[in-house]
Amino acid sequence: MNIGILSSGLMGGKLGTILARAGHEITFSYARKQSKLEKLAKEAGHNARAGTPREATKDAKVIFLAAHWSRVNDVLRQAGNLSGKIIITCTMPMSNDDSRLVIGNTSSGAEKLAKKVSKAHVISAFNTVPSEVLFDIFEAKPKLLERATALFQGVVWVDKQYLEVVKTYGKWVNDLGPVHPPEFPFVNFETYRENVDGKYWFPNYTRSDDFVRLKDESIPVRLVIKWTEIKPLQASPAPANPSPPALPGATATPKP
Repeated sequence: MNIGILSSGLMGGKLGTILARAGHEITFSYARKQSKLEKLAKEAGHNARAGTPREATKDAKVIFLAAHWSRVNDVLRQAGNLSGKIIITCTMPMSNDDSRLVIGNTSSGAEKLAKKVSKAHVISAFNTVPSEVLFDIFEAKPKLLERATALFQGVVWVDKQYLEVVKTYGKWVNDLGPVHPPEFPFVNFETYRENVDGKYWFPNYTRSDDFVRLKDESIPVRLVIKWTEIKPLQASPAPANPSPPALPGATATPKP
C-alpha cells in the first residue's frame, strides 16, 4: 500500500519506518531539512523515499499526519487536494509551547481537521501528550571523534523533575562511522531506563531494528534486550576491629 507521511519527526519518522519495513511503500515529507528525509528513507529500507507533501499524498491511499498543531494548515496547503484520502492523524491540538490544549473542551483536533479537509476520511489514532511536556530533549553529537573510543550520537530524553536520562535513541560512533560487531547488523538502539531505589536510573529495555541482507532478499530482524529485578548492591560492612597487617619477620609476643 502507498502511504504518505506528512511531517517526519519522531512520530512520523518512526511510524513510516515501521510501515516501510513491513512492506508498504512510504514517502517521507515535511521536515526542517531535506537531508533528514533522505536519511529516514535510507534507514527505512528500499520501500521508502523522500519527497514533498504533494508527492507524498499524490498516489497514497493512506496519509499519516504527524505535524505539530501550529503547522497543520501549512502542511495541508503544501499537500494539495486530499479528497477521498484516508487521513490518520496523531496530531494533538497543543499550544505553540506544548503547555496546554488549545482545543478539547467542546471539540477535538480531529473534528477541526475533518472540517479543514471535508472530503477526506479522518481517523484519530496514536494520540499522546508530546514528550516535551514531561521531558527535555537534547541532540547529542560528539565534537571530536577518535579511533580508539566510541561515543554516543543521537537523542537523549531527560526527566524535568529528576534531571536524569530516562531514554536514549542513537548509535555509537568513532572516526570511521557507526561501531557494531560485524556479525550483527544492528546500529541504532532505543533504550529506556527505570527508576531504582528512588534515585538511580538504569536501562531496562533496549530495542534495535534492522535487516539481514541476503543475496536475493532482505529479512527484517529485531533485537530486544530486557533487564529485570534491578537492585542496587548493598555495601559489605567493614570489620568491627580490623587487625593491622603483620610485619615481615615479626613474631607475636605473648601477654603476661
